[in-house]
Order: sequence, then C-alpha cells, then structure tokens
Amino acid sequence: MQSSEQAEGDDGGRSLVPRVRRWLEQTYLGACVERIIELRVFDRALALASRAFVALLPLAIVLTALSPAARDGGFAGGLIDRFELDGKGADAVRQLFATPNEVKGGVTVFGLLVMLYSVYSFARLLARTYEAAWHLPKAGVGGAARGILWVLELALYVALLAPIRRVVDDNAGDVVSEVVALALATVVWLVTPYLLLAGRIRYRALLPTALLTAASMGITSAVSVIYLPNAITSSAERYGLVGVAFTFVSWLIGFSAVVVVAAAIGAVTAERYLSPKGT
Repeated sequence: MQSSEQAEGDDGGRSLVPRVRRWLEQTYLGACVERIIELRVFDRALALASRAFVALLPLAIVLTALSPAARDGGFAGGLIDRFELDGKGADAVRQLFATPNEVKGGVTVFGLLVMLYSVYSFARLLARTYEAAWHLPKAGVGGAARGILWVLELALYVALLAPIRRVVDDNAGDVVSEVVALALATVVWLVTPYLLLAGRIRYRALLPTALLTAASMGITSAVSVIYLPNAITSSAERYGLVGVAFTFVSWLIGFSAVVVVAAAIGAVTAERYLSPKGT
C-alpha cells in the first residue's frame, strides 16, 4: 500500500514538471527565456565580437581619421577622452590604435576592400542572428544586397556620430548629447534588422528590438565608463598591448550579447503584441 502511494506521488511529481514547463512556455517571460536559449547567446556573442574586432574597429579607426571633424588623437584620442584614461592605459591605447596621420598614410585601395568585406561578413553573421530570432530562413540574394546597404548605413553612422555629439555637447550640454546619441542609436537599430532581414518584418514590429538594443547598449556604455578604465590600465601593466586587446574583445563580447538578447526579446514581444509580417 505504501509503495503504491509512493509510486503515485513520484508519478505526480514527474508529471508536474512538464505541466509547469508548458505553462512557462505560454507566458511572455517563458517565451523570452526560451528564445534566448535557442539563440545560444554566448556562442553568437563570441562570434560577433571576434568579427567586430577585425572589422568594425578598423572601420571606426579609418572613418574617425578621415572625418573632417577628426581630432588630433583620432580613434585612440576619442577612447582616452571617453573613458578618461591616463598613465599606462592611455599609452597602450595610443600604441594599439594608429593616429589619423598614420591611417591616412597607410590606407590603400586593397586594404579598404578587405576591411569592407570584413564588415560585410559581420553583417551576414548579424543577419543570421536576427533570422534565428525571428525563425526565418536565409534571405538569399535579397539579403546579400541589403547587407551592402547596411555597411553604408553603419559607415555613415560611425562617421557622423562623434562630430554630432561634439557639436551638441558644446552647445547644449551632456544630457542633450546623450539623448541625441540614444535617438540616433534607436534609428540605427531599427533600420539594421529591417535591412538584414530583407524587409520581411515591418518597421513597427522592429521597434521593440530597436528600443531594447539602444537602451541596453546605452546602459552598457555607461557601465563601461566605470569598469573599462581600470581594466585597460590593469591589463596594460600586466600583459602589455595583448592584454589591452583582450580587454577590448571582452568589451565587444558584452555589447554583442546585448544585441543578441535584445533581438530575442524584441522578436517575442512583436510576435505577441504586434503584427510582424510584411513591409
């Protein structure tokens, strides 16, 4: 008698787990968690960060150097100012990233083509992330063409962001400058998945993704201002330039994880509360 009651209790406990799991899957939170797990956030973030380090950072360095509003310190000077670096940390960043004059003197047509292809390769990897988040097949030729448009959009954003922020900051202050930067980031992260998904998802349905990505990256950037200076200085003192490079890769992994998680939550939000299909 006791063994049969115990067996019934064990069966009840085992059947409870699938019921709870099915209930969680039907909730918004459960659906978000399931989609995040599906995307394998760390693996995708690591892949995106690796591509970003060899593609997006060189693009930012070149555009910062060639911009009419380029500072004397170029990309390195911008990082030093942004994170208020000094000492060995600042010296390592200056050694790691070329000055505008060095960039201008070393840019070749072949080098630019290689860099643009690397950025395009990053775009295709990011496109596959959004396709996985939305459970869509590969876009094919249409997606490839829009990937090129995304590269142009990114280049324009990187080239204009620093000058715009500097003008706004000088005339309206830090708060307005941050608001403008957030608005620009929202527009970029609205257009980005639209282009990379070849227009298969409406702009309105991509708003949750854009807002989540821009806001989360803003928060991550604010945290970076606190964390990164000590990390860069410590890495420079212990390991030299290699340590600084590793710190930047780790930094990019964090930003990439934000993009992947925002893509997952944004897709679930749109599927539940908006009409995603169409243009």
